Amino acid sequence: MTSSLTRLPPPPLNGYIAMRQLGRGASSTVFLYRQCDPARLVAIKISNQALCQESFAQMQHEIDIMQRLADHPYMLPLYDAGLCQGRGYIITAYAPHGTCDKLMRTRSATVDQVLDLGIKTASALQWAHQSHIVHRDIKPSNILLIGERQPALGDFGIAADTYDRTDTGFSLPWAAPEVVSHRSTGSEACDIYSLGATLYALLAGQSPFQHGYQPTTQQELARLIVDKPLPALRREDVGMDIERTLATALHKDPGQRFHSVTAFARALQDLQSRHGYAVTPISMPRTPAYGASQQSERQVLHVHESKRQGSLSARGMVRAPSSSQDAKDSTYEAADTASAADATNTAQAAKTANDGAERRISSASHRRIHAYIVGAIIIVVSAAVLGFGAAHIDLWPSRHTVHTPAPEDEFAPSRQRDTVLETADAPRKAMVRHVLHLDER
Repeated sequence: MTSSLTRLPPPPLNGYIAMRQLGRGASSTVFLYRQCDPARLVAIKISNQALCQESFAQMQHEIDIMQRLADHPYMLPLYDAGLCQGRGYIITAYAPHGTCDKLMRTRSATVDQVLDLGIKTASALQWAHQSHIVHRDIKPSNILLIGERQPALGDFGIAADTYDRTDTGFSLPWAAPEVVSHRSTGSEACDIYSLGATLYALLAGQSPFQHGYQPTTQQELARLIVDKPLPALRREDVGMDIERTLATALHKDPGQRFHSVTAFARALQDLQSRHGYAVTPISMPRTPAYGASQQSERQVLHVHESKRQGSLSARGMVRAPSSSQDAKDSTYEAADTASAADATNTAQAAKTANDGAERRISSASHRRIHAYIVGAIIIVVSAAVLGFGAAHIDLWPSRHTVHTPAPEDEFAPSRQRDTVLETADAPRKAMVRHVLHLDER
């Protein structure tokens, strides 16, 4: 993927201060940086060499996957990405508690903690599957711990769209039998197997077939995964119901595993309930509308090259380098146009929202005024109608004069009405006249 491995210092990035190395792989190294604004610690994965065409495409693919899944609380947050001195970098949240690999090696995870981490990771994985993405490399070192009980699923470098899987990428101890035997390049069922193997390892201290058989070569391990039965956990605080649940996830036949990651998570919740642990909810954000604009820090990416800063789009990060010299000297699209367009769109959206709010307020005000007028008319008409009855109470509380006309006085209602009109002030007199249609007589 990159040229021969040499140890290079972390590149200078504007607004970031390099602190120390966190980890190193064949193609990239992860460094701890301090970001100046906002002030926080971040992890930056940087390619060990200038990117070739293939490496660049893989990096852009990983960024695209992380952006598509960024809304889930248990996905590793993506802050920034780009090229510097020809080397690609991806900036993510820093996980101060390390990865689940440390939990596995120390065997310090409790049953409660493993079930909790399993449900949370399963919910993140289900979010990926709903987006038609299979991870293909679920393992303890790819589950980071941002908090003590806050996992973050990361490293989508070999993830694939379920409609376009041509490559095989996996870590042998965690791979499903059909992947090891090259009958599959990865599927949702394979991800379920790898998650089951990860939870098994957190309880056992090793991957399932390393724990049970202690193979000495990769070839032997591959044969064990394909042919041998799942070994028992041999841990006193792990009941048979937990072993059976993990055995279902780790079944050699993909069709006999849980039909979805959510079904696996439900089974883990059932174990929590039966063992008296607090039941962890399955977190699933609402699916955004197709093609909807995502205005968030994790989806506004930038590229840095020397002193110039450009913009990364969600689909086309930067122009792919056509040669090693292009990788070092690529020119990047200026961010001014995109920023101006974003500002214009934001202002137009705000104006539209404000106009709509004003129209809603105006409409509501008119409805309230209309209701007040109708209410007043109803009160006046009711009082006027009562005035023709056996007794009449004046319209205004300050006057509680009750006038009872003599039965033989056929003009009493007219005189009562005239009395009301004479004692009322001008506005009230006009209202009563209008209601009783006196102006028409």
